[in-house]
This record gives sequence, structure tokens and C-alpha cells, in this order.
Amino acid sequence: MSEHDREAVDVSMRTRALREEVSEKFFKGTGATYDRVVAWTTLGLDKRWKKRLWAQVPTDAHRILDLACGTGIVLGGLHRRAPNAQLVGVDFTADYIEVARQRMAATDADVTFVHANAEEMQLEGTFDVVVSSYIPKYVDPDVLLDRLAPHVEPGTVLAFHDFAFPRGGARFLWRRWMRLIGWLGPKIWPAWKVCFDENLEQLIEQSKWHRTYPKALEARGWVDVRMHKLSWRTAILVTARRPGARAEGPSSP
Repeated sequence: MSEHDREAVDVSMRTRALREEVSEKFFKGTGATYDRVVAWTTLGLDKRWKKRLWAQVPTDAHRILDLACGTGIVLGGLHRRAPNAQLVGVDFTADYIEVARQRMAATDADVTFVHANAEEMQLEGTFDVVVSSYIPKYVDPDVLLDRLAPHVEPGTVLAFHDFAFPRGGARFLWRRWMRLIGWLGPKIWPAWKVCFDENLEQLIEQSKWHRTYPKALEARGWVDVRMHKLSWRTAILVTARRPGARAEGPSSP
């Protein structure tokens, strides 16, 4: 193994350990305030990013899978975008699912929740749309896409969105903002104290998800794989499609 390959493996192992640590700390007991925190920490850009994600979804979608559905923000937009679709939300944090359940109970959406880690989830039936907001940096693309493989149809649309480490002058401003969040966040939301450390910042800097996911998708035969840079490249949306035509009727649960 070359020196370059050894360094790449070392970085990959460090990144994996870091993302496991961050995901373990970040979400426990914070479901009730997550919506406000994500809106504040992204300066309201999160809403714009999710609109870009929703726009990828066909309005006549039949069955949509939302990975890391969290408090149900994305699910609500999916229902508005494709009101006749069956929705399945997967998340590994129970209090977030409860917030999402309450949010979706106020709608007429046909929604089911699965309490599971995306890398180990057990799904039923197939989906013609798979979306996720903020999961890619936490989950190995090969593991996730292989888990999804039996549950996607010809023509299935995929749209994954997450943070990215910006370039140029935006990088300087991004780092200053992350430092401010780390200092001010715990003072405003004490429950998030353990989350506002440098681990999340390091994970975003080290994660190459916007490169690894397109490669993994193409290796598995997905087509129209595209990377959309958002807000000075502080976030990225990756979209793709399974070859073939989408089915006319509803998917089988």
C-alpha cells in the first residue's frame, strides 16, 4: 500500500469515528428545540435548501422514503409537494420521531415511522422517491445504497442534502460563524451544550460525502447523478435516478 493510500485510509477511519461520535451526542434529548436551532445556526438557509430538495420530487410520487426524518420538517414539505404519496420516515432518535408524529398528525398525510438506524433499517415494499436532509455525512454510502437496493424501482428519484465545507473567502466566514455558534449556542439552548463543540465542525471539514455518494451511485448504475452547490457551497444537494421509467400505479408496501 502506498503512502498516499495509507493516509487516505487513516483519514477515512478518523472521519468514521468522528461521525459516530457526533451522531451519538448530537441528537439525544434535543427534538423539541431542533427546528429553532437549525433555523438559527443556518441563518434561515435551511428552509431554502429544503425547498431545493422538495423541488426534485415528482408531484405524482407514489411512495416516498425520508431517511433521518428528524422532526418531520421534510415530511411536511413532501406531503405538500406530493399530497397523494405514502410517506415513510426513518430516524434513530425516539424523541425526534415523536415530534414528527405530532407534526404530521395535524395533516391528512399517509405516513409511517420506522425507529431505526439507516444502515440497519428493515423496510417493506419499494419507493419511487428517496430523500434525506443531513444524513450523508453520517452514513457510509456503500452500506446505505446496498441497504436501499431491494427497495428502489426503475425511475426512482434520489435527493440527498447536507452541509459542505466551503471554499475561498466563504471558508473564513464559515469558520468564524461556527466558532460563534459554539460559544453562543449553549448560552441560548443549554440542552445543546454537548453538541456545540468542534466535532461537528471537524466532521463537516473532513467529510467528502459529496464525492463519495456520486461515485457510489454511479457504481451501482444510477444515472443523471448531479451535484448542486447551494449558498456559496456551504451545502450540497446530490440528485440521481434509477434507470427506467417510473411505474404508473402505487408501489407495494
